[in-house]
Amino acid sequence: MKRAALTLLGLALLVLLGATTWIARLSPQLHDVLMAQVEASGLAEDESSQFDAGWLNAHSQGRLRLADSFCKGCDVLDYKGVIRHGLGALLSGDVALASADYALSWPQLPLDPALPPLRMRAQQALRDGLTPALRATLALDASAHGYDSGTHRWQIEHGGVAGQIRPGHLTLSSPRLTLTRDDTLWLTLDQLALQAAAADRLMLEAELDTLAIAPWDWQGCSLALDYTQYGITHNLNFDLRLALSKGRLGDQPEHGAVSAALHVERLNLTATRAFISELPRLLSNQVSGAARMMGLLSLYSVHGPGFFAEHPALTLHASDVPLLHGQADIDVNLAVTAQTRRPPMHPMEWRRALQGRVDIVAPPQHLSAWWHAAASFVNYVTGLPRDYHSLKQQGWVEEQTDGRDRLLIVLDPQQGPRKP
Repeated sequence: MKRAALTLLGLALLVLLGATTWIARLSPQLHDVLMAQVEASGLAEDESSQFDAGWLNAHSQGRLRLADSFCKGCDVLDYKGVIRHGLGALLSGDVALASADYALSWPQLPLDPALPPLRMRAQQALRDGLTPALRATLALDASAHGYDSGTHRWQIEHGGVAGQIRPGHLTLSSPRLTLTRDDTLWLTLDQLALQAAAADRLMLEAELDTLAIAPWDWQGCSLALDYTQYGITHNLNFDLRLALSKGRLGDQPEHGAVSAALHVERLNLTATRAFISELPRLLSNQVSGAARMMGLLSLYSVHGPGFFAEHPALTLHASDVPLLHGQADIDVNLAVTAQTRRPPMHPMEWRRALQGRVDIVAPPQHLSAWWHAAASFVNYVTGLPRDYHSLKQQGWVEEQTDGRDRLLIVLDPQQGPRKP
C-alpha cells in the first residue's frame, strides 16, 4: 500500500515536472496572449518587449503605448512581469497551469508621490488546457497624490481601482475619487464604473452613484456618460452624452432629470487649445488695437490654418440644467463655413466665416453673467453690444413668462448676426 502510494506520488510529480517543462516552452506564447488581450481592447499596444525564459519562472519587461492619448504623461506605461509555470505556479499558491503577475507604471506622470504600480494578474486555468488563454484582472491600491499645474495645486485621492481586460474591452471600477484644488474640496465621485474599448473608435461608458461639485454646492445621483471618439488630435470627431436622474443644488428642493449632448466634428485639438488660451487676453479691453492685431497675426500664422482648414462644427444641447436662480436650456449650433479659406482677421471676415444659431433660455442673472464673460470675443466677432442691458434693449433677449430670459441669435454668413 505504501509502495503504491509512493508510486502514484512519483507519477504525479513526474507529470507535474513534465507539464512544467511543457508550459515553460509555451511561456513566450502566454506573454504574447496577455499582450494581445491588451491590444485587442484597442486602448494600448506593446511598443517594446524583453523576454527572459526560465523553467519555473519567466520574466519580461517592456513598454505599452496608449492609443491617441490626450493626457501629457499618460501616453506610455512601463511594465515588468513574471510568468510562473506549472510547479512554479503551485509553489506561489496559484492552483493553475500558469500564472502571470505584471506591474505597470506611468514613468512620465507629473504626480508627487508617483502613482503606485497598476497590477495586472492573469491565470491559465486547468479547464483551459494547454491552449494559451490567460484571463487578466487589474488592481490599483488606494493612494493620494499632488499635482502643481503652475496655476493651481491639485490633490487627488482615490479608494483603489479594480478591473478586467477581456478581448475587445476594458472594465474598471473605483469606490471613491476626490479632487481638491488649493486646499479646497473641488469634486467627489462615488462608485465609479467604467467600460472602455477602442477598435476603429474610442468608446467610453461610465456610471456614477453620486457626483458632488463643491464650488457649486451641488450633488447629483445616478449619472450615466457615453463618449465616442473618431479620429485623433488633428481631425477629431466626438459625441458626448450625459444623463442624470436627480440632484440637489444648495438648500433648494431636489431637482429632476438633466440631460446634455455635445457633438464636435473636424476639430484640430492642438490649434483649438492655442486659440482658447490666447484669445481672451488678446480681445480684452486692456489690450490696444495695435497690440491686438499683432497678437492675432502671430496666433493665426501659427495655429489659424490648422484650425480653420478643417471647418470644425459644434452642436450643444442641454435641458433642465440646475442653477441658483432656476434652470437653463441650451441649444447651440456653430460651424466654420466651407467658404472660409484662411483665418479671418477683420470682424467682417469673422461674420462670413461663422454660421449657426445660439438659443439659450436661463434666469437673467445667469444669462447676464455668461454674456459678460464672453462679451469681448462675441463683440469683436459679431458687433453685438458688450453690455447685457443694451443687448436686451436691442431685442436680442426676450423675457419669458416663467421669469427667464431667452437669448436668440442667428449667425448668417451673408447678413451677419440677425434675429430669426
